[in-house]
Amino acid sequence: MQCRGHRGNGETFLADVWFSSYKDGTNPKLAAIIADVSEEQAAPSGSISAGPNDQERAPLNNRELEALRLVVQGLANKEIASHMEISESAVKNTLQQLFAKTEVRTRGQLVRVALERYRDLL
Repeated sequence: MQCRGHRGNGETFLADVWFSSYKDGTNPKLAAIIADVSEEQAAPSGSISAGPNDQERAPLNNRELEALRLVVQGLANKEIASHMEISESAVKNTLQQLFAKTEVRTRGQLVRVALERYRDLL
C-alpha cells in the first residue's frame, strides 16, 4: 500500500507500507514496515537507483520460499515447523540460510526484504 507519512517535524513524505500479523503469546499483534519512497519517485526516469528494490534477489528453493511466506505471516518457528511438517531445528537452519541469502540479521529485516524483493512469490 502507498500513502503519505508525516515526520515528527511535520514534513510529509511518500511511503510504501506493508503489514504483517503475528502472535505474542496468545495475543494477536500487527506490525507495519514503512519505507520512505519519496526520493525514488522524485528521481528522473533516466537515472539509475541503487535502492533495495533494485538489488538482485537470490534464488530460493521451495523450502526457503515456504518458510519465508510463513515468517511474513508472523508465525513462530514452532508454528512454521508444524505447517511445513519439519523439525523446529530444520526451520532454524532454513531461516539461517534465508538470512545469509538476503544479507539480513533479524526476522524484521527478513520480512522487509521479502516484501521488497519476493512479493510476487509470496
